[in-house]
Amino acid sequence: MFESKTIDEMEIGDKASSVITLKAEHIDSFAQATGDFNPIHIDEDYASKSIFEKRVVHGVLMTGIISGILGTKLPGLGTIAREMDAKFSRPVFIG
Repeated sequence: MFESKTIDEMEIGDKASSVITLKAEHIDSFAQATGDFNPIHIDEDYASKSIFEKRVVHGVLMTGIISGILGTKLPGLGTIAREMDAKFSRPVFIG
């Protein structure tokens, strides 16, 4: 069940989280949907020769997951993210 808070009910320090195991299929589907076929994301052989040594999840896919948390958990239903500033300081990998 979804729980929502109004802006007046939110407090500094409120938190929400989600545990997701990202699979190759998620990354491949995201590449199909966005057209971002950068080989660091979709080509295991290419990625294995990079500094990361394996495929890297698209950073914007991670911000999409944050959008899902905003719209379903905190603040919750009806929330529309109008602006998001993201810094990708470390790679996220499949699994």
